[in-house]
Amino acid sequence: MLELFQDIDFCVNTKAYWVLRHLLYQQQHGIGMNLTLIVLPFETTTTTIARDGETIEVAPTTKANLTQQLIEGNVAPFSLIEFAKGHGPTDFDKCLSNATDVLYRIVYENRFEPYVVARKEGLPQYWTGFRGHYYNKFSWFMELTRAGYQYQVARDFFVVHVGPSSKSVDYERSKWEKEEYSERFMVYLKETYGEVEKKRTKKKSEKQDTRLRQRR
Repeated sequence: MLELFQDIDFCVNTKAYWVLRHLLYQQQHGIGMNLTLIVLPFETTTTTIARDGETIEVAPTTKANLTQQLIEGNVAPFSLIEFAKGHGPTDFDKCLSNATDVLYRIVYENRFEPYVVARKEGLPQYWTGFRGHYYNKFSWFMELTRAGYQYQVARDFFVVHVGPSSKSVDYERSKWEKEEYSERFMVYLKETYGEVEKKRTKKKSEKQDTRLRQRR
């Protein structure tokens, strides 16, 4: 069973089901157990616009309509400026160029928290110790990544944020949530999936390589 994981204040366009069905039909193997399809999140800067004397809804219904709404300034990538780490790896410019395959793979980065379609079977559960606006979602993707999940962007599948902007929410991360993250959740990840192999930076690698050559 496939499920779309998104916030309650997002909606899909009227043709979303058929777009996704056609996409999965084209991909003969469908969505594997350890693959998530990222859907593009956008937000409206206004709920309706006036055109030719009529008031019409802004929410795009097709990728072409979405692109036009972006040009007109009625739609924008969701929270890309306010929280680039949350959705930046999706690479909106690459997607909107339509120069890629209908699916393209991306690499997970820390604090990434996209909206995805995935198989429900075998998915890790949300960490129930978190409450509010911050830790619960990106921590879930931390675990998905540690569990071996990979990410592909569904180029033509998108969702749109409706209603008041979540940017207006004044949320302060409490001390107990920070402790929940560092003292319980991170310990759980380590015990369940083992240590994370740290990547050497280029400068450190060059220094270490130089030292090895000098010793020889």
